[in-house]
Amino acid sequence: MTTKTIWLLCLLSPACTLPRARAEVPAPLRPDLVLRLNQELFETQGVQEALDAGKRRLDPGFHDAFLDFRNDGIHLKFTQSLLWKEFEFDIILRLLWTGRNTFEAHLQKFDVSGKLLLFHFKVDLKTLKAQLFQFFKLNIQVVLLDAIDLKYVGNTADQSLVFRGTVNVGKLVPLPAAADLDLSGIQTQDRLLVLELARRP
Repeated sequence: MTTKTIWLLCLLSPACTLPRARAEVPAPLRPDLVLRLNQELFETQGVQEALDAGKRRLDPGFHDAFLDFRNDGIHLKFTQSLLWKEFEFDIILRLLWTGRNTFEAHLQKFDVSGKLLLFHFKVDLKTLKAQLFQFFKLNIQVVLLDAIDLKYVGNTADQSLVFRGTVNVGKLVPLPAAADLDLSGIQTQDRLLVLELARRP
């Protein structure tokens, strides 16, 4: 099934779950330190001001965007203006730990209002996917001060894959006691981003 066919099916279905290739995920390590980042960190006035400044670099048609940490993943909603019509997107990203200090984000759900009109406009959904990535990256970097480096992936054999992340634990936890810690797990809970750290064997 080609990428174009998958996106077309997404447009025509009530809500799309993209096919995901099986990833070789290493066995989880028992964490020595667990960081629970409350969503309120992303909602403080200082962070919102920094986000507003950063959003100016995004497509002006991309607006009313916000993210919400939940048990089933990161819920992202935004509106994309195209000519005289606005389309509302509802997306769920799921985070998957893939190894020492690395993780991936996969599209778990992709839903959009006005699917047939969107298809009529021949919208480049890869561009929208890139916008989504830039918005998430902006939120993460403002709050975590570049402790997480995100790389957009684009088209791969795994159609659900959006981006890969690398964690710099030294920047995340700038303490001598954390010098031998690595990321050993990442997940979302209701209003929480949870990072698990374990000592190197």
